[in-house]
Amino acid sequence: MRSPHAVVMLWIAAVGFAPTAAEAVTRAQLDQAVQRLRANAALWQQDKNTDASVEIALKGVEFDVPTARHLADIIEAAEPDANSLYVVNRLLWRLRYTKKEPIRVILPALKDLHAKARRVYKSLPELTEEQIKALKEPSSQSPNALAALEQRRRKKVTREKPIAKHNLMVYTLERFTYRLMLMAADTAEDELVVKALIDEEQIRSAIFLTIIDALAADARKMSEKRGAKIFQALRPVGLELKWEPKKAYVNRGKVEIKADDASSFQKIETYPGIRLLTMLNHVASAGRQPALKIPKAKDVDKGRKTGRKASTAPKRTTTGGRK
Repeated sequence: MRSPHAVVMLWIAAVGFAPTAAEAVTRAQLDQAVQRLRANAALWQQDKNTDASVEIALKGVEFDVPTARHLADIIEAAEPDANSLYVVNRLLWRLRYTKKEPIRVILPALKDLHAKARRVYKSLPELTEEQIKALKEPSSQSPNALAALEQRRRKKVTREKPIAKHNLMVYTLERFTYRLMLMAADTAEDELVVKALIDEEQIRSAIFLTIIDALAADARKMSEKRGAKIFQALRPVGLELKWEPKKAYVNRGKVEIKADDASSFQKIETYPGIRLLTMLNHVASAGRQPALKIPKAKDVDKGRKTGRKASTAPKRTTTGGRK
């Protein structure tokens, strides 16, 4: 019986971009993978089954520094549209298991693409009360009126699906970008991630929560020096948010499409201080820093109702700095 690794390598060979055991994937092989992923992106846009062989083949690809240079070129050439981002995201997925050196190679191109993509999240169509009513009720109970109602609903869903798919790819790229910035284990990248966390919290973006999750995951392998620096940078923010009540953070990457009502972006309700402090204690452990006391949700609610001050920490500026 063949081993799982042997089966994967046979799949890689079948789709035509397999490196040998002694060499990394070539630019030509990576370009061929991109073409197959583009074909998958088109199928995905049409809600059709994608070709699983290319995804299986990618599992056998390891990125080293030369391969990462090829990938950086591909990312640099990508446009911030759903199909291009689909391709980039599928390739970035493999970097979750790579070393920091290849990640550092692709980061400049990735951050440039991220900056472009995050500016092109799409808005949902605004509906009037009359339009919503027309989606909820038929003009009469006649077969024609009922059929017309179903057609209006189908058209609405069809119109909004591309928006949802586009935004999902932008959001996925954001997740990968911040995760890889942390995996690079670079002081400058850490500072950018810390600033992004502060900025995203201020605008009630769910990316704030995404960055918290990325930091918590990365804390397991942080050096003591790095953990201490990130902890000290975010400790004042955690203390400021400690007694903040539950808030809703908008995730523009996930659209809740409704056939008979106005669609909306997902809202995640959470206690920002509790979430942030929980993550900071993971970082504190890595950096050998004293753990922070985390209040219970019921105590946060009680403190808010009795007029307790949110924090004595210095207020943040709109750019994420400190006053």
